[in-house]
Amino acid sequence: MATLRFSKKPVDLEALEAAVAAATVGNGKVRLPEKPKLATGRPKKREIPEGLWTKCPKCNTMVFDKELDENLKVCPHCQYHFPLG
Repeated sequence: MATLRFSKKPVDLEALEAAVAAATVGNGKVRLPEKPKLATGRPKKREIPEGLWTKCPKCNTMVFDKELDENLKVCPHCQYHFPLG
């Protein structure tokens, strides 16, 4: 059975001290990188193409126009009768 050996990597103290000194502000505190800012715009409203869907005024369900025509302008969910024409 093989055994694993772990060895420590040598640390370059000069490079480490230089990195800390570069990130240190005048008062001795370390400056962290700033968080990225999120987009502040409102999400775009999805548009529904005209003549494809109809909203039932009684149950507020979106009904596909083809389904509405096949059902003789009657809502399949609440049986609301749409005006003909």
